[in-house]
Amino acid sequence: MPPGTRAHVWENPRVVEAAADADRTAPLLCTSGSATTVVLTLLDALATAGCAFAYHGDFAWPGIALANRVMQRYGQSRGACGRPTTSTSRPARR
Repeated sequence: MPPGTRAHVWENPRVVEAAADADRTAPLLCTSGSATTVVLTLLDALATAGCAFAYHGDFAWPGIALANRVMQRYGQSRGACGRPTTSTSRPARR
């Protein structure tokens, strides 16, 4: 992806499914609840390429823990941000 691209990182796979069903074109990544080695490797590569992240996680302890991990690893320097979501939140816009 080009530098400056904002990739939306979602904890919940249902949100990513909804985005796909709605034909959203924003870059979306799904952690499926936790940041595994594969997820972190992809995020590291995107960060190195100059991409920014918008983390969206459930407002529960696992989601908060993952948000903290993303913020600590990538921080504001990569545009990382977080916001609580619920199962009724809308997926990232185009």
